[in-house]
Amino acid sequence: MVMDSLRYWVEVCHVDGFRFDLATTLARGPNGFGRNAPFLTAVRQDPVLASVKLVAEPWDLGMGGYQVGAFPSQWSEWNDRYRSAMRRYWSGEGSLIGEVSSRMTGSSDLFNHDGRSPRASVNHITVHDGFTLADLFSYNAKHNEANGENNRDGANDNHSNNCGHEGPTDDPAIKALRAQLRKNQLACLLLAQGVPLVLAGDEVGNSQNGNNNAYCQDNETGWIGWEGLHREGDDLTDFIGHMTEIRRRFPANPYPPLARWTPHGRVFRRAMADAGRRRNEGAGLEISRRPLSRLCAGTGPASAAADFHRPQRRPRSDQVHPAEDAGIQALAATIEHRRR
Repeated sequence: MVMDSLRYWVEVCHVDGFRFDLATTLARGPNGFGRNAPFLTAVRQDPVLASVKLVAEPWDLGMGGYQVGAFPSQWSEWNDRYRSAMRRYWSGEGSLIGEVSSRMTGSSDLFNHDGRSPRASVNHITVHDGFTLADLFSYNAKHNEANGENNRDGANDNHSNNCGHEGPTDDPAIKALRAQLRKNQLACLLLAQGVPLVLAGDEVGNSQNGNNNAYCQDNETGWIGWEGLHREGDDLTDFIGHMTEIRRRFPANPYPPLARWTPHGRVFRRAMADAGRRRNEGAGLEISRRPLSRLCAGTGPASAAADFHRPQRRPRSDQVHPAEDAGIQALAATIEHRRR
């Protein structure tokens, strides 16, 4: 019945892919999770379904439920390791450059097996569960009191940073810093290898007022008020358009199915160091030798984000390999920030 239903959506409704919630459940048998479980095998062998997009949320609450990187080669997976690393980094945590490099270059430690390519990694910062992007840099703690569970529901490990004030503020310095950090996150997301996932509403500054579990809020908290959200400093649609144009011009995944990976992000780091400092004053674009924590920070008042982190120790030149991968060089050479 499940296979018939999936085929119907493809053949009759012309759906080009599916995202499976709690997908570990689909592959759990008597001995736990298996990438050759009957359902996954049936999909792989089906002439209709074998060629559509298949995306797994690779975890559930059962025994052995966390299976990021364990699905078959034709599947892509939500990569929460990317989310965690980038949230921690841009919230101010140090000593993460190695982890960030790995996540920015397709997470080969998770997905480099069975002929999988970087597109197996669906990178995301925010999804329907948890903080929105605006709230990620506006609240240090969840505020789920309206859910009726005494604020006990929802995740506690959000890796968020309120930039010095909990919730809305009129302080121009805090507002500028929050706007810059949102751009930093989106720039990394849209220029990393893998498939970027952007949460609806993040491009217009949608907030849930600190609620990170708004599943039960069928009201203004859970809705996206598109027209009212286009406020100065909150509208990131042009910035996202700029980043996606860079991605279109310099694809992050120009690889055949058997991708050539960049171990531990070393090629990425070396390419970043070799990019040098270039400016295009007319377009307001900049590439800098500054560490990744400062790459998207720009100059002027918004550059407070540039000093948001402790300095990262750079890798020694004899610990990195020359930047041979043209795709990574193109990515590094086009991490550009437009000052609006």
